[in-house]
Amino acid sequence: MTSIRDSEGHIFNPRLIAMIVFFSILIGILVTVLVMNGYLGVSKKAVIVPPPAQVLESVEPTILPKSSTVASTSAEQSDASSSALINLNIQKTIQIEILNGSGIAGQADLVKSSLSKVGFEQINTGNSTSVGQKTLILYKPTVSTDSILAISSALKDLGLENSAQENPDLDKVDVRIMTGKQQ
Repeated sequence: MTSIRDSEGHIFNPRLIAMIVFFSILIGILVTVLVMNGYLGVSKKAVIVPPPAQVLESVEPTILPKSSTVASTSAEQSDASSSALINLNIQKTIQIEILNGSGIAGQADLVKSSLSKVGFEQINTGNSTSVGQKTLILYKPTVSTDSILAISSALKDLGLENSAQENPDLDKVDVRIMTGKQQ
């Protein structure tokens, strides 16, 4: 092949230009394949953040409506539905113990029924030897904040003011709820 010189004396080799274009296209295709397969870019995997070690007082969860009038992309809807599915699966695996400390017969069963409606399945009830004014939620550090908020909200719907406190020393259960007299 012959080389071509421009007016300034630079040599342009058509083979060199063709190779540069060819390899640029190959690199573009490789990057596109890596991005589409999730090897490059932002990861969309769910991350569970443990709740802070402080006491949560009168927790108010944000409840999203089932149907929203806000326009969103299909990717956002997919992320939201997968996040809700992950939270529901997590709630099914949390072991909860409800201890009736209110002195009101059937209080623990009422709380159990309310938590079952929210998606919790592994719930045991019993009676507490201590009686308190306020309902207390004790939980392990591995329990998600969303789950604690769901429990607190269900208790508030029953008229039970409550507070939550992290307790890494819980044995056999992930969450222990001790109902109080206040309603």
